[in-house]
Amino acid sequence: MRIVLSPYAALAFALALTGAVSCSSSKAKGGVLETPRAFEGFPADASVGIVQAEARFYVNHAELLEDYDMIERERVVPVALRVGLRGAGMNEAQARLLTESGDMRLYLPDGTALVSRAYGQIEPRREKQRDAMYGLAHKGGSLTNFDNASYGLVFFALPKDVKYDEGSRTLERVNGSVARSLDLTKSVCAFKVSIGDETRTLYIGLKADRRSARR
Repeated sequence: MRIVLSPYAALAFALALTGAVSCSSSKAKGGVLETPRAFEGFPADASVGIVQAEARFYVNHAELLEDYDMIERERVVPVALRVGLRGAGMNEAQARLLTESGDMRLYLPDGTALVSRAYGQIEPRREKQRDAMYGLAHKGGSLTNFDNASYGLVFFALPKDVKYDEGSRTLERVNGSVARSLDLTKSVCAFKVSIGDETRTLYIGLKADRRSARR
C-alpha cells in the first residue's frame, strides 16, 4: 500500500495519534504513558508525484556498523531511507533528496520532533566503524529510478533524557511523575525533496527490519 500525505493530512494523522496517546495516559497505571498497542503505525512507504520512498529501522543496526550501537554511543536514531523516481516523466525530471538541509524530522508517537544530524558530524573512534557508517549513510543528492535505489541511513539526535530499550524497541522518558514509553516503530519520518523548482515534503512511517550484513 502506498500513501500520499500532504502536510495537512500528516497533521491530521499526528493529532489523531496524539489523541490516542493522551487517552492511553489517562488510563495509565503508575504514571506510565505508552503507545496504544492497537495502533499499528503509519505506512512505511509513501509517494508524492513521481517520487517513491520507503523507510526502515534496522533492529540489527549495531551489527551492520561493526558492533557499534549508534543509539547508545552517538545518541542518534538511524533510519534507513530508500528514495527514487517512478512513473511517467521520471527520466526527464531533476529531483534531489535534501539530506543536508536540516529539515528532516522524526516525529515520535507523543509528538516530540527529533532533528536530523548529518553523518559527517558523527565520528566513531574506530576506523572500521567509521568506514561502515559512511558506507551505509545516505548521501542525498540526485534521485534516479526507484528500482535501482538503495537504502541509506539518516540520523536523528536523541534528547539526553531519553533511553532506548532494545528488546521492546521503545524510547523511555520520565517527565515529572509521568514515564513515557514510546514505540520507535510507530514514529513518522519527514523529509524534503526538490522536483524541478518545487520542494515537496514526504511523511512516512517506519518498518522494523533486519538487514543482512552482506547486502
